[in-house]
Amino acid sequence: MTTNRTKTSLGRRMTAGALLAGAIAAGGLSAAATAGARPPINPVPIPPRPAAGDQTSTIAYSPETGIWASWTNAPSTQNADFAALNVCQDRNGTHCSVTGRAGMNQCVALAVDAVNWNLWNTGIGSNVVDAETAAVQGPNSRIATVACTTPNGARAGFSGKVNEPQVS
Repeated sequence: MTTNRTKTSLGRRMTAGALLAGAIAAGGLSAAATAGARPPINPVPIPPRPAAGDQTSTIAYSPETGIWASWTNAPSTQNADFAALNVCQDRNGTHCSVTGRAGMNQCVALAVDAVNWNLWNTGIGSNVVDAETAAVQGPNSRIATVACTTPNGARAGFSGKVNEPQVS
């Protein structure tokens, strides 16, 4: 039995020695390699706040539940879509989808049929009235929400339910 302990102990010591030698070698290489190296580039840079022309707003809607959500003044359409969809789902919307987007100095409006929530339409305009006018279709169509993108505007999310007041 002492032979087994000795072999196991010797094997462990050899492995530990090899790992220590590797660590020392790696440490020596990294010190030599970093002597003339530049700082690493951040692989996921944090984008600066975009120029005013790069902002966008999005509306997401769930016809099954009547939940809608909007996100304004996002730095990109991807950011606005992602945020609006998340807010819609967080408010218990199911199968939320993007219904419309507005670029800089534009508004997007969502109009929903007051009885049949599967009937909806979006409209885009240079102001709230133009967007709402473009969105309203049919006698039962009602404006659910409007999202406008403005220069230097704050990023904000809003949500609500068809035929109920909005929540910020």
